Amino acid sequence: IVRILLNHKINSITQDEYNQIWFATSKGILKFDGKKIRKIEIDKIENINSILVNNDSILFSDKKFLYIKTKNRLKQFESKPVNTFFKFNNTIYIGSQQGIYYLKSNQLQSLKINFKIDFSIIKSIAYFNNYFYLATNSGLWKLEQLNHFSKPKKIVDG
Repeated sequence: IVRILLNHKINSITQDEYNQIWFATSKGILKFDGKKIRKIEIDKIENINSILVNNDSILFSDKKFLYIKTKNRLKQFESKPVNTFFKFNNTIYIGSQQGIYYLKSNQLQSLKINFKIDFSIIKSIAYFNNYFYLATNSGLWKLEQLNHFSKPKKIVDG
């Protein structure tokens, strides 16, 4: 296992509903089932930034595109570079180099929160004690809701 991983720069890790670990790497996507690692072949797309496994779909990104891979299809969206995926109440949020997006009816939609967040680099999104937390290049923000207007509170600058 370690020998295989030595040849890959790991950019992101996620876990699916079957507790398998998925790696977004510089050489594509790897899946670890607890015993062995195997490469997932996807149309010669290699330098993967981020990954999320959602039911029977794999969402992943490189520097120019967001992809959704299902058993029979690969859908591609032009997007800002994706830093993180976050799933909450069956909605998938995408933290990018410029704001937050979400998937609605297999379409990529921009999420408008406020000027500072909408044009920030979104590094990570978390949910804790009924609040959403956004780690951005403009600071750490706390929000009551993501998909409806809510006044964000800046916790920390920078």
